[in-house]
Amino acid sequence: MATLLLDRADLEIKSESDALALYENGVRRGTVPLKLIERVVIQGSKTRLDSGVLIKLAEAGAATLLLSPRAARKVAIVLGPLHNDASVRLAQSRRVMDEAFCLTWARDVVRAKLERQRRLLRTGLQERPDARKPLFDALSSLDNCAGQIATANSPASLRGLEGSAARAHFQGLSALLPPILGFNGRNRRPPRDPVNACLSLAYTLLHFEAVMRRREINPRPVLR
Repeated sequence: MATLLLDRADLEIKSESDALALYENGVRRGTVPLKLIERVVIQGSKTRLDSGVLIKLAEAGAATLLLSPRAARKVAIVLGPLHNDASVRLAQSRRVMDEAFCLTWARDVVRAKLERQRRLLRTGLQERPDARKPLFDALSSLDNCAGQIATANSPASLRGLEGSAARAHFQGLSALLPPILGFNGRNRRPPRDPVNACLSLAYTLLHFEAVMRRREINPRPVLR
């Protein structure tokens, strides 16, 4: 299953049997079988489709996410039929209201994120001795942030650590990338270089994946 990203202007999507037909400026560009689509992300400023297309996608079990063309933020989401197990929804609500659980979960998420950032920079340190100094400095900052996660006692303090770690990570990443790409750190809305454009696209897809995973989470075993 795959994500179909539609981010070009003047696209029109039509339903044809068991597939979506894509037209650009009135010219047919190709088709995508519905059975291959798990989700559709639409960010084009003039993308056109009718309710029949949305119905077809929903019936096929594919979700459709509509993003603002300018800010890349979620505007609407169209889902297929939901399950009607009320106990799952109640259990999810209890977890959201459990501050201790949420803080523990957030620590685990930030810890995992920092570990992957450190792993990337450690690999770069082994393969790029010419960038040893900036990578070593970035790793030192990441190690310092990681050491404070266990004592962070609020979501705000965790967000602060995550932000500090992100700055260090991107500083280290800039040392690994060729200068011609013009990457000197994270920027967005709009991204001002090719690397940030790719990062923004990846963030959009990961955000949608997280939305879909939250929809599918069944927390009942945790509450027994």
